[in-house]
Amino acid sequence: MFFSDPEDAVQHIRESSADVVLTDLLMPKINGMELLKIVKSESLNTDVIMMTAYASIDTSVEAMRRGAYDYIIKPFELDDVSLRIENVFEKRRMFEENINLKRIISAKCGRGEIIGESERMQEVYRFIDRVAPNDVKVLITGESGSGKGLVAKAIHLESRRKDQKFVSINCSDIPETLLESELFGHLKGAFSGAQKDKIGLFEYADGGTVFLDEIGDMSMTMQAKLLWVMQDLKFRPLGGNDEVTVDVRLICATNRDLRELVKENKFREDLYYRINVVSIHMPPLRDRKEDIPLLVSHFLNGRKKIHPKAVSLVTRYNWPGNVRELKNMIERLVTLIDSDTIMPDDLPSDMFEFRVFLMGTAYHIVNRR
Repeated sequence: MFFSDPEDAVQHIRESSADVVLTDLLMPKINGMELLKIVKSESLNTDVIMMTAYASIDTSVEAMRRGAYDYIIKPFELDDVSLRIENVFEKRRMFEENINLKRIISAKCGRGEIIGESERMQEVYRFIDRVAPNDVKVLITGESGSGKGLVAKAIHLESRRKDQKFVSINCSDIPETLLESELFGHLKGAFSGAQKDKIGLFEYADGGTVFLDEIGDMSMTMQAKLLWVMQDLKFRPLGGNDEVTVDVRLICATNRDLRELVKENKFREDLYYRINVVSIHMPPLRDRKEDIPLLVSHFLNGRKKIHPKAVSLVTRYNWPGNVRELKNMIERLVTLIDSDTIMPDDLPSDMFEFRVFLMGTAYHIVNRR
């Protein structure tokens, strides 16, 4: 539908909405930037393509920052305009497919926050299916931030213990002097500062699952104590004489190579074989980049949209911090960006460097990496 008066266009959008708005930059009553602001505030699902004969890099960047989908320089060919509009609908189709795929995966797998359809993730799902029904001990390996804790939680939720407690502790976050108390508890007066009895996580999780994350950082002394407890799931709280017996499933995880630590006499060989009955490796995000658009959609959770060019750049990045880094970036962008659409130049400057070019009628964003 065509409007010569931008106020009539705004009224139509308010009453009937629109999929795409193609607008000039310089207009009477309401200029293109003002119309863009109104459209994005009235209809989050409407995409805006700007047109102008007065091109400048600053204007194009500002339009994109405010949420414009694209920017066209006059004079232009009608075929070019048609292609830009087709790109809008293609972007929507991909976004909806990602949303539907995420729902299908979540419904099918029932694995909470684990998101991915790549072959590497399918292999992880198959391991979860095999080990969850049995009480075998599981060692989950993988880099920090790759989602090892999510795998442990998924195993618990698909096991016979799913209605019992799932207790997680990061062995690298707690000093050795306190870790034993955290795991096995203590009695009042057992050490300086122990002003009352405290049950440990093993006793607290009785009937459920204990997840020891980053077990490779556990001291040799604590390794020996853990091995002793694992013999028959009995232990004495610090300062106590009576043994406590518990029924828990133990799942461990590490971002270190335990076999190398065993060779270096930094990890007990007998404990390694005791916890490593079944091993599951969580792949780094750079090895399953096809899952990145799905993860981005999952983390955005409908709060904002993201431009396809931004998705492309995010997918090309190697993500040394893995899924945790991606999630943190999305949360930061959702919090700080005023526009409803995340644009390429919204991405962190220390992650991507951009050049903005106006080449004929095309608007390009180039990733230097």
